Amino acid sequence: MATRSVADLARDAALRDLADHETWSRGMEMARRVRVSALGPQRVAAAVEGGEAVADVELAATPDGLTWTCSAGDASAVLICPHVVAVALELRRRTAPRRA
Repeated sequence: MATRSVADLARDAALRDLADHETWSRGMEMARRVRVSALGPQRVAAAVEGGEAVADVELAATPDGLTWTCSAGDASAVLICPHVVAVALELRRRTAPRRA
């Protein structure tokens, strides 16, 4: 079975279930402060400006699903942090189907 892309996995409704309401809301606020440095089908790397600190985030598509890392230390293997939410939302925006 082929690995789905990061964009496909970031659109997955299950992603929303990996964050509580406050984390998701904070991520939505941070989404406008995402600077994508690498955008590929299997890996996305970005920096999220959050006040004085910048969090480096990486999303990757694996055979087991979406994985993520965040330099801010807020994310775990089970729950996402606002920085991961912000990058996922920016990825959704960038990869949304265009309407003619």
